[in-house]
Amino acid sequence: MIRLTGLWLNTAASTNEKYFRGALGSAVILIYKNNRKQSDKDPDYILYLDESKKPQVVADFEDPIQAGNEALSALEEDVPQ
Repeated sequence: MIRLTGLWLNTAASTNEKYFRGALGSAVILIYKNNRKQSDKDPDYILYLDESKKPQVVADFEDPIQAGNEALSALEEDVPQ
């Protein structure tokens, strides 16, 4: 089993409804009990992404393959011949 994140139990001020809140990378996640469950095929809980907490997007990003190749080349230059 791989641990992804921790969750904290919270209570919504407006509805007094309990929910879990946590972070997964830069995303804020919320888990609420499914109050509209009508059959055993419906989930007990629903996972939401908190859109009010937009993840930061990096505008300029490196090509990971090129960055890896450049790092490897730099390491190879340091190896004595």
